[in-house]
Amino acid sequence: PDLANTPRSFMTHNFIHAFVMNSIGITTLIPDGIPFSTLAQTDPTIVLKCFHQFKPQFALFSPIVWIRIVEFMQEQNSKNEKKYLFPSSLILACTGGAPIPIKYHSTIPELSENPQLTQLFTPYGATECLPLCVIGSGELADTGSIDRIRQGYGVCVGLPCKGIQVEIDHTVFGDHESQVYRDDASIKFGEIVVTGPSVSRQYKYNDEANRDFKIKRDNNVIWHRTGDMGHVDKTGRVWYSGRKVQCVFVNNCVV
Repeated sequence: PDLANTPRSFMTHNFIHAFVMNSIGITTLIPDGIPFSTLAQTDPTIVLKCFHQFKPQFALFSPIVWIRIVEFMQEQNSKNEKKYLFPSSLILACTGGAPIPIKYHSTIPELSENPQLTQLFTPYGATECLPLCVIGSGELADTGSIDRIRQGYGVCVGLPCKGIQVEIDHTVFGDHESQVYRDDASIKFGEIVVTGPSVSRQYKYNDEANRDFKIKRDNNVIWHRTGDMGHVDKTGRVWYSGRKVQCVFVNNCVV
């Protein structure tokens, strides 16, 4: 969305995010009463009260917090005529740090006073390289990605962020063949390898990790092995399929 003329405020449970946002001039709210060490016990009424009292444009919570809030809203809405909704001010609902079920990409906008405006965004990356990709509810719906996710093609994590280059290493398992996805034999996965300004160049004091995960190419450009498996579709969007260390070999194929 175009946020050029939008007054900006942000709500989160993470103090680090709050400090970062404050440093760039964005007013930040941390709801009082969130149990930081046990987020699964978050009281949804506290967060919803803050949403409607302060009407932030952005909100970033761990998946478990969003799930707690949404489940509470759905349960209450099924019992009462009074509808629990996110305020129309909410434009960007963000999450990260762990997967969130795909259904919440449609559920969160549906629970907004302005479902055409509110979107859930999920960034993709790792400690060594963040962010790499990002995708929102609208893009997932418009590209038909939600249906393909449900059909088992992996999870679409979006287009690479500005300056990020993504390659798929199809040789990561040597002679073993890559998994062929259902009815599309052209899709073969491999390890996701990345480079760009947000990618760390090395591990300090860990030569073994540097040998395993860092690749130096021409002009001293460093590429990072993410340890994630996936593929890039015809539109350039990256799909995540799982961790390399969790792959299983069946009949000389990786699944």
